Formats: sequence, C-alpha cells, structure tokens
Amino acid sequence: FFINIPTSLFALFVCVFIGQLKESKHTDSPPIDWLGTFSLIVAVAGFCFIMSQGDQFGWSSATMVVSAVVTLAALVALVIDMRVNSCPVLPKDLLCNRAFLLGSVVYITTVSVTWVVVFYMPLYLRLIAGMTIAQASLWFSIMTIMTVITPAITGYIYGKYSKCLITHISILVSLIGFALVVLFSIH
Repeated sequence: FFINIPTSLFALFVCVFIGQLKESKHTDSPPIDWLGTFSLIVAVAGFCFIMSQGDQFGWSSATMVVSAVVTLAALVALVIDMRVNSCPVLPKDLLCNRAFLLGSVVYITTVSVTWVVVFYMPLYLRLIAGMTIAQASLWFSIMTIMTVITPAITGYIYGKYSKCLITHISILVSLIGFALVVLFSIH
C-alpha cells in the first residue's frame, strides 16, 4: 500500500510542474456519455467485486447474486447505450476492429500474468528462497525498474525503427526471461 504514496507524489509532481499542457481550443468535442461511463464503471466494479469476494461471501449467497444481477444490468445498459448514443463511451466500430480486440486480449493476459508475478515473486524470494526482506526487495526492484524503463525504450524504438523490430525484441526478451526463471537457483 505504501508504495502508492511516493508514486502518487511523483505523478502529482509531473502533472503540476512538468506537464504544463495548454488547454485545447477545440469546441467541437463530443459530449460526455454519462450513462455509458456510469454503466461501464458499475459493470467493471461489479465484476471485480464478484471475482474477488465470491469465495468469501459464497458464490450462491444473496450478496453475490445481487452483485451479478447489477453487473449484468449495467452491461445491458452499456450495450443499449452503445447502440443508441451517437458518441458512446465505447464506440461500436472499435469493438469490430480485429487489431483492437487482439491487442486488448494480449494486454489483459499480460497484465493478469504480471500481477500474479508481482504478488508471488516477493513471497517466493522471502519464504522459499530464504532471502531477507532487504535482499528480496533488491531483487524485486530490478523488475520494477524495468517496468518503468521498458515503455520508454519501446516507444523510442517504435518511433525510430519499425514495428517488426519491437516484436522480435519482445520475443527475445521473453525467451531470455523464461530461460532465467527456469534456470534460476539460489544457493
């Protein structure tokens, strides 16, 4: 939890002092889709609540059933809003784009795996590998630093060279990382 405090302060610093962006002069921007936004928030929050608390409350408990009904109702409202509204929060043509859908699936899968690693790696280093908290923190900080640096490097390579190079580098780094994890031993 406490990692959020310096991260939030850094983000605030960047927004206030570095990110002095000028306000857009465009007046023809589409109106905010309040119903779609609210429906999306309720649907995602409901889904997260059901998935995280279902085991604790019991999957067939009244709390979970009501949460599932509210989540489904929010999804139905979102779909109806997408069909009726001229500027929905999720444009329907976006969901028909195969590249967008593939990118979304890859992103969701990657984030899901990353969060598992973020949760279990410190536990593994501390409890299984027998490291002290300081040692585990140092090992884990390597991954944290790479998470911060990699997007900047990727953006630079993508802008300067080609998309194909990014794909090859990503696969190579993944294979190297997999090999290191498989061969990782602490003595």
